[in-house]
Amino acid sequence: MNTNYYIVTNRSIVIKQENNKIYEFINPNGKDFPSAELRFAKYHVENKQIDVVSDTLGEINYKSDEDAGSVKIFKEIYQQMLISHKGKKDDNYDLLLSVHGFANDNTSIETHMEYLKKNYVENPYSPIEVVLVFYWTTNGTEKSIRHYYDDQDDASIAGKALARLYMKLDKFFDDVVKIQPCGNNIHLMCHSMGNQVFRKMIENISRKTVIKKNLKEIILLAPDVDNDIFEDLNEFTKLPLLADRTHVYYHRKDRVVKLSNRLNKKKRLGHGPKNTVRIEGINFIDVTETTKNVKQGGRDELGQHWFYMTIPKVIQDINNVLLSEKTNDIPNRVYLADKNIFKMY
Repeated sequence: MNTNYYIVTNRSIVIKQENNKIYEFINPNGKDFPSAELRFAKYHVENKQIDVVSDTLGEINYKSDEDAGSVKIFKEIYQQMLISHKGKKDDNYDLLLSVHGFANDNTSIETHMEYLKKNYVENPYSPIEVVLVFYWTTNGTEKSIRHYYDDQDDASIAGKALARLYMKLDKFFDDVVKIQPCGNNIHLMCHSMGNQVFRKMIENISRKTVIKKNLKEIILLAPDVDNDIFEDLNEFTKLPLLADRTHVYYHRKDRVVKLSNRLNKKKRLGHGPKNTVRIEGINFIDVTETTKNVKQGGRDELGQHWFYMTIPKVIQDINNVLLSEKTNDIPNRVYLADKNIFKMY
């Protein structure tokens, strides 16, 4: 059963034995101790099945034939990205690494995968063919204030795990990709509290290694981080070292971000940057006007927090970014020079 959808997780793995066979499952609710360890899995969208891949034993060697862990998954993805699909999406075969936000379990990851599939894989105007979701230890779908703080603590450790993933990817580039480049790109998308995980990732890799530019585009959505994170040499000032370009999408009436402002006693980037930021390659996109007169229904319309999954203009804009369209040529935007932001309509 082939798949273009993968999961990497720092959740605990549940082991069960049936009919003299051992099966491994990702802990579904996140009620466990967060870890910096990683496990890989394949996700089959047709039947929502998650197949955990056996773990790598000993030192990782990406030039080996080992059929386990990141060696197996990276090589499988790489072989797919070497394939040229003539006549489809201008021959793009890009990978999207997605980091979800607060309060997710196996069921919500299934929904997340479906949205990514619909909007960024099956979309004929998207270059994405492969999806890798970083599934970290959030407290399921329990959305109390206590669980928010629990998830925030877990995000710090998840950031260490994401840093380990990035360093594994960096080693794979050195060992394999540089010898035979595939000609395709890796993009990173972080939503909500997933941006806290990403911030911790940058903090960790900055301490351990020289940051290398392995990403093409970074997409930050409704970021649940401080609104001054692009100032005073904070972690996000280093994003040009990681990727060619970064886009920060925010909605000024995002109610989830409004609650986060209160819980953290500091305004969040998900309502826009604190001050005018002028860093080469960093772009801010105000999507507030795009949700007017658009029927989203349920939590999406109430919260205005999931616009990247429900608002057609925003989805189209993100896909234009992923296609590496020139920043000033992307339609449905107006540039406000005094604030150095783009407003979408």
